[in-house]
Amino acid sequence: MQHCDDICTQIAIGERANPEVQTHLASCSTCRAYASEMAALDQQLGSLMRYTPSNTLTLQLMAIAADHAMPLPRRRQPWWGSLLVFAIGVVALGFSVLVSAEIVVLFAGSYGFGAYAQQITALPQTGYTWLVSGSPVLQTVISKLDTMRVQLVGILVVALMLFGYTNQRSKRIRS
Repeated sequence: MQHCDDICTQIAIGERANPEVQTHLASCSTCRAYASEMAALDQQLGSLMRYTPSNTLTLQLMAIAADHAMPLPRRRQPWWGSLLVFAIGVVALGFSVLVSAEIVVLFAGSYGFGAYAQQITALPQTGYTWLVSGSPVLQTVISKLDTMRVQLVGILVVALMLFGYTNQRSKRIRS
């Protein structure tokens, strides 16, 4: 009986052409009678007058819906996200300058401007010396930061991962 119920369900949702349904209908008179009743009902309902809305009505309804549509509020990025992006940019710029200087030094000797390359690579140290010579407090702060650089790089990596996570999460929330 359960199989007949499944077949009747398939007939009711319009799957009469299914081979399993056709095989069952050939052997079951109860389901065959139900299928003929559903076919007669479909024919009667199909003959009823159907209303097709005009294009003007459709356009008017769409205009009303558009007038009342409310945009989703834009989620603001937290303040620290912008600061983090700026810090990452500064660090990336600094590293790219250092890498560029190393590349210049690498090829400088073979092209005859090794003295210039040495001056270029000495610029960070010269800048550091100039910076700390003006203030002993700044020298103390920079030396403390230098001793904590591993921890600072770890904090930067964690902050980058957190920023990436919150950015992906906000994209999922918006979509």
